[in-house]
Amino acid sequence: MEGLVFAFKLGIYCLLVGWGLNILLNKNRGWGYYVLLILLPPIGLIVALCLKTVKKEVPHSNDFTNITPGNNVTNGEP
Repeated sequence: MEGLVFAFKLGIYCLLVGWGLNILLNKNRGWGYYVLLILLPPIGLIVALCLKTVKKEVPHSNDFTNITPGNNVTNGEP
């Protein structure tokens, strides 16, 4: 009976952590939120649900070797 209770608790823990990880990965958050989620899944899940999404910065290149007269296109931007 104790093994069944442990398996149930482990299953709930894995579901909460998996759900929270999915949310945090989509919101582009730092490692501290992942640690909170793994150590305290219910609290970490609530925090993850309340967070706003952080936009990723688009990396840009400072390579100017492809610039020719009359070519105004840089990095795919018009």
